[in-house]
Amino acid sequence: MATVHGFLLTGLTAGDRRALDAFEGPTYELTRITLIDGRAAWSYVWTARAEAGAGEWSPEEFAARHLPAYVERCAAWRRGSADDAEP
Repeated sequence: MATVHGFLLTGLTAGDRRALDAFEGPTYELTRITLIDGRAAWSYVWTARAEAGAGEWSPEEFAARHLPAYVERCAAWRRGSADDAEP
């Protein structure tokens, strides 16, 4: 068993969940997890094989090194999803 840090989102609509499912795609699996306080929750778990980096994930480092490319990826995905939407 492993412990990871993250954010718990609550109050999502069915549309929010569909958007997350579409965004995460097939390399993530929606998995029921147990939080450290014993509550159950759902988490997208990455299923691709990869080596984890050393140390803790740093939001500051992510923002400095990767955020612009990530924002562009999200924007491109949103543009593509809008194109696929039914009229």
